[in-house]
Amino acid sequence: MSTMENDFSQESRIKATQGPAYSTGNRNLFFPNAPTLYVEGHTDKVFWEKFILKDYCNHVKLTDPRGRSHVARAVKQANENRQNGGGPVLGVVDRDMGAGDLATIPNLFFYDEDDLEIMIIKSEAFEDTLKTIFIDVHWGQLGEIRKRLLDACSISGKLRLFFSKNKKSLKLDGSPSLEHILCQSISFDPLEVKINNLLKLVIESNPKCFIKTDIYSIEESLKLFLKGSAKNNYCRGHDAVEILRCFIKNGPWQVQGNRRNISHEDLHNYIFLPFQWPHFEPTKIKKKIIEWVDVNKIQRLFRFT
Repeated sequence: MSTMENDFSQESRIKATQGPAYSTGNRNLFFPNAPTLYVEGHTDKVFWEKFILKDYCNHVKLTDPRGRSHVARAVKQANENRQNGGGPVLGVVDRDMGAGDLATIPNLFFYDEDDLEIMIIKSEAFEDTLKTIFIDVHWGQLGEIRKRLLDACSISGKLRLFFSKNKKSLKLDGSPSLEHILCQSISFDPLEVKINNLLKLVIESNPKCFIKTDIYSIEESLKLFLKGSAKNNYCRGHDAVEILRCFIKNGPWQVQGNRRNISHEDLHNYIFLPFQWPHFEPTKIKKKIIEWVDVNKIQRLFRFT
């Protein structure tokens, strides 16, 4: 018997006798109490599949791509089932505009930043993304573009937060979407959002949300809010991707190949691809999950530990 065959046979015997999960669809053949991970959507699922050792994890459970509330509900239900002999479960969701009541749910964790995209953009992996897009950029420029991108993104985030707090049914994701309006409100050299232009376009695009008598007061309140405390900062990953896409298309920097007209979806993939284990290893979410693994006496969850 060859060394490879011998190793394979030993590995198979370990799985069959004492090993953790070996998954086929939704059935777990050897370890009925294997852990399950609940995530928000397809992007999260692809992200976690890079790091989860599937033989040890039942499966990466995609509950519903419509938002974190579905993950929270699934985790709460799984927590109740655990008392009746179900396997360990955890969920990972975006922080969005704040954890709120979700922070009290056991086994539900949040990304280090407002969402997964922003966590990646704030990592060193994002510099590799920029290097694959722009020509002859140096380290100082990479840091500057990230800072300006996040500053611009925080403007759109504050805008969403303001109207959420004030219960205005603002059409931020309709047609034209806030992402589209943002691109019309940006100057590209240097990259920044022109707040007055942004507010004008938001009001024009949402006439039913404003009556003539309150446009001025809302506009003034918004200006103060947008320029206000950092505690109101909120960055939405898809806004950041769209702002960067507009900068690539209209900005002054030289761009590699045909990437000048890169789509939102393709740029999103470019941002995710360079993020590997060395970038994930120092994150807070990884540390919290390792602690969860220890508490639940799970043999192993990640590919690289």
